[in-house]
Amino acid sequence: MKTILTITSTILLSLGFLVFNKLDKKNEYVASAFVEETNIQYVEFATNDMVNLLGADGELITSISRAPETRGSSTCVEGIAITLQNGLDCPNDIDGVLAATITRSPDCFGTVLYRFRWEKDGIQVREFFANQNNLTDVLNPAGSTTGEVPAGEYEVFALDLGDDSSGITVTDTFTLAGQDNTDPQITCPANITTTTDAGVCTANVTFSNATATDNCDGTLTPSQTGGLSSGSDFPIGVSTIEYTATDASGNTEVCSFTITVEDQEPPVLSCPADVTVEIVLPTLFTVPDYFNLGDVTASDNCTDPVTILSQTPAPGTMLGEGDFTVNFTAEDASGNVGSCSFLLTVDDILSVEDVGLSESITIYNPIQNTMIITNENRVPLTNAQLFDISGKLLMELDLSTMDREHTTNVSGLSSGIFLLKINNETGSVVKKLVKQ
Repeated sequence: MKTILTITSTILLSLGFLVFNKLDKKNEYVASAFVEETNIQYVEFATNDMVNLLGADGELITSISRAPETRGSSTCVEGIAITLQNGLDCPNDIDGVLAATITRSPDCFGTVLYRFRWEKDGIQVREFFANQNNLTDVLNPAGSTTGEVPAGEYEVFALDLGDDSSGITVTDTFTLAGQDNTDPQITCPANITTTTDAGVCTANVTFSNATATDNCDGTLTPSQTGGLSSGSDFPIGVSTIEYTATDASGNTEVCSFTITVEDQEPPVLSCPADVTVEIVLPTLFTVPDYFNLGDVTASDNCTDPVTILSQTPAPGTMLGEGDFTVNFTAEDASGNVGSCSFLLTVDDILSVEDVGLSESITIYNPIQNTMIITNENRVPLTNAQLFDISGKLLMELDLSTMDREHTTNVSGLSSGIFLLKINNETGSVVKKLVKQ
């Protein structure tokens, strides 16, 4: 006996070209194959192996074989997920479509039919039937294949039509906001490390701006929101530069990088020219603190004053006659070390003393502002050298034209005891000078 199923207009629009195969548990025929025609009104199950598709007047449109449904699982629908396909969820720019994809059970195989049903804000907007070869349905705007999908709350239902055991339906929801909630992507320049410019404690640094792109607005121009601007003089240490990118929807993203300025410039030391001092043996020369005297100075581009100082031989060292190299170092706060040195010569001023010269020369003590040298026997002289008590040469006088007396203004000397060495071609003599 032939069984004829009448396809209602609603079913016709929904199913269009579905072919029914067998009775399900509710004694209803379920679809199992597709044909191209869409004007089918009746389905006639002529035999167990053949289905006739009839038009509105009962005319035969086509016949197809009824392949039995096969499956490896009682249900072949494991899950479904909605994605926004080929488009951006941006204000006024939703040019993509929603796609729902069924997850098929891994042990399911063979011919299986599925039903997709879409709802927007609780109202059905689409129904679609597919088989195992088409597990994805795409929701386009009504009457359009390329236009925008309107914003709303979408839900999709998927049912395994051949599931005789449970009729399990899987669902998924997707909110199409019609607004951009995605932050821009921003990229900052790489960290910069540099050294101070010569003679100063800063470095003039230039850098490129950050770059940014946005899913909706394309290329953005980030704004610098922290740190010194490019081309500024940066201090030693680490400075942080921050940039912020903001898209048209107010979404923001921040990036930052650092500029590290290091001081690698050592202190600059200034040493005097080589120094000669005179002693009267067995007295030894006491090395002074040349930093405290101001004879040696240290300056630095960042550390002021420089306080880590060293002197070798150390102040207070006792030296006899000979040549000695005096070394000095200075270290700044960054650990940079500078140095200088000079040659110190220690002479014994009485080593070649002339007794006759000593008896002829007289120095008047104490004095105020004028030093008077008397050469009673008019012994030919060459010069005279005035030293402080530490042996430092303070003044040298030309006595080659001296007759019986020579006067010199010493008002610039402080009060104290000094040594005056008077020389001629054959020897020298040292006299003590006391200035009040």
